[in-house]
Amino acid sequence: MICAGDDVKAGSLLAAVGTPIDSGLAATLAGQGIAFPAVFRTPKVGIIATGSELIEPGHPLEPGIIYNTTLVEEPPASWADMWNVEYAGSILMFNNSRDAYAIAAKKLGLSLNPSSVEEVEQVMGELKNQKEMVQAYVMDEIFDKMEGCEAAMAPYYAGDALTMIDDNPDLAFVHPEEGVNFFVDCMCIPATSRHKEAAEMFINYMCEPDVGYCNIDYIGYSTPITEVWEMLDDELKYSEIAYPSDEVMEKAEVFDTLPDEVNSALDAQWSEMKSYDAEGSGWMVLIALALALALSGFNIWRKLRRKLRDNY
Repeated sequence: MICAGDDVKAGSLLAAVGTPIDSGLAATLAGQGIAFPAVFRTPKVGIIATGSELIEPGHPLEPGIIYNTTLVEEPPASWADMWNVEYAGSILMFNNSRDAYAIAAKKLGLSLNPSSVEEVEQVMGELKNQKEMVQAYVMDEIFDKMEGCEAAMAPYYAGDALTMIDDNPDLAFVHPEEGVNFFVDCMCIPATSRHKEAAEMFINYMCEPDVGYCNIDYIGYSTPITEVWEMLDDELKYSEIAYPSDEVMEKAEVFDTLPDEVNSALDAQWSEMKSYDAEGSGWMVLIALALALALSGFNIWRKLRRKLRDNY
């Protein structure tokens, strides 16, 4: 028999932080008089992304127009091209209010961050004017539609455009001359995280050059990490889609948090625009007129019939 602690040299490390406790380690700890060691479950790190993609933090992204070179006569250069009646029924549009609003605002020469309810109404009116030309309002559905040549043009994010172009070489991408919004996809740690250090370690891991390269190679997005960029092939490294010029970035604008009143108006006006049907409203008027004429004719017929009956 030995006394507690005699089997381990003083100052020895019993177990590093994060070591799973098996039966052998439990016996060692018990031998040192540690019956109830402090333990925690395997960390579960929550990653909150601002978009549907995952890239290393820090690289700005931007939307633009992806188009099918076999379906358009002239490459689009402006957001106004998405109102071109020549492509009515072959235009896709963002199915979210901020991105769709930004496009119409840029077309009108306005900021993509409205400062008043009146400004929101003006821009949403422009989206109403476009609606009869829109084939569909989409998000991820754009991949099948553009890769399958079901539409001539659509706005979407640069990184996803690279994926679509890779699957369909007839597709191309342009940053409209009026400017774009740019954003940064991020990995964030919740303020209430119980394992902040583990989350930071994971983010650091994703930013290691070899890991970052594998990530970028898989998702096709751009990277802010110089060591990763240097590992890319020249076609992607110098792509104007993945790494836009200073001229493009100078015209870019960031989404701001809108005042509550303006944000509420934007949501309400977007819902109204989505339900708006100019063509349907016209048919309703024609149907109402036809019913009115039919009712009028029926009343005239009844009067004539009554008159003929009275004379008889």
